[in-house]
Amino acid sequence: MIARRALRAFAARVGAVPHAPMSSLSGGVKAGARVFSGIQPTGVIHLGNYLGAIRQWVTLQESWHAGGAGRESLIFSVVDLHAMTNIRSTGSEGLHESTERTAAALLACGIEPTRCVLFRQSDVLEHAHLSWLLSCVASMGSLSRMTQFKDKRDSGASEVLGLFAYPVLQAADILLYNATLVPVGEDQRQHLELARDIALRANSTLGTRFVVPEVLVSAAAPRVMSLVDGQKKMSKSEPNDRSRINITDSPESIVAKIKRAATDTLSGITYDADARPNVSNLVEIFAAVEGCAPSAIAARYASASTAAFKAELADAIVA
Repeated sequence: MIARRALRAFAARVGAVPHAPMSSLSGGVKAGARVFSGIQPTGVIHLGNYLGAIRQWVTLQESWHAGGAGRESLIFSVVDLHAMTNIRSTGSEGLHESTERTAAALLACGIEPTRCVLFRQSDVLEHAHLSWLLSCVASMGSLSRMTQFKDKRDSGASEVLGLFAYPVLQAADILLYNATLVPVGEDQRQHLELARDIALRANSTLGTRFVVPEVLVSAAAPRVMSLVDGQKKMSKSEPNDRSRINITDSPESIVAKIKRAATDTLSGITYDADARPNVSNLVEIFAAVEGCAPSAIAARYASASTAAFKAELADAIVA
């Protein structure tokens, strides 16, 4: 009864209401649509973050504004509570600086607070509050079936509970704002499915009325892989700085990193993620930067040398 009353009171305070499911913006901005998305302030934002998420945020910002939707229906957050799982190595001052740096990078990339809501997660205490309430209805079985949970458990490398339980906080981030749409990459689909499951559990067992969010799919949002291993995602936490292109890199640094990016011993440029993951990763990056299909890039450079292809890719990224 206590949990039921607590969740009902919380839902009433944040104004949770039912909604009709939506999964795309193909018909323009729909009445009642609301987007929530966040980015962790860990490390420097890299090309994968920009192409996979931030550029999509900017595009949404433009379509939302053109469609007449208010800024309060487009919500972006620097989710510093999630970054606290690494607090022992960064320290509180390091986390604060990283949060400010991430916010500045978002502004530099085109996010405009006059057209959306941009805020620091820890400034809204209800994120942590709702996370605890939802953890009382979330299933341990659902959490343990998630890929990242299994990876951390099997590696035995972490003793931090937050690295296993953070998807519940992620669900709270989304449900707190009645988000109807959440832009996610392929590697984050499991997290949104868990958020949907938690919302349904709370609504069914506790009588709350949390919105059940839908995936906002963008075919133009690629999953950018490491420059040193085309089978691993480009990551801010990877120790090898050559594995990624940071948005703060100089043109000379970008050219050098692309020049040294992993390829293979085969001649010509083709697009086959299974047979040629490293080359295909570079092709996908080129296609994402130019806004075309990877097959078009592969056809254009089919007979080009790897060196010539990399030189033009670097020029496209710098431009």
